Amino acid sequence: MLGGGDELALLKQLISRPWLGHCLGLALSAVLAIPPLLRAYHALPISNRQGVFWALAILSLLLEWALAFQGLNRLLAHGIGSAAGLLGMPLLVTLWTGTTGLLLLICGRWLTGLFYTFPTAADA
Repeated sequence: MLGGGDELALLKQLISRPWLGHCLGLALSAVLAIPPLLRAYHALPISNRQGVFWALAILSLLLEWALAFQGLNRLLAHGIGSAAGLLGMPLLVTLWTGTTGLLLLICGRWLTGLFYTFPTAADA
């Protein structure tokens, strides 16, 4: 959505029309992001569901912006961790990806039931 990222770069290389690659990247991101977002939304208490959901969504985007776009990119610009790592990616990017993957493995047991269907008003 921001015009960059590995997935969009790959799609733009595979598809001759950049706008189509951008649309496919957006659609793929939505397909992968919407189920866990809905699960998280429905897991929150009804009394303050919307406020907590949007606060967490905005805070996570701000944290990502501060850490990745500001922090890690500045380190790379100064040559810190810029040596080629796994698959030619900078070592800092490989370390960041590995760390987030490790956190996912550690926290994965709390991420069960992603495709659980929630009761609706018609079910009551």
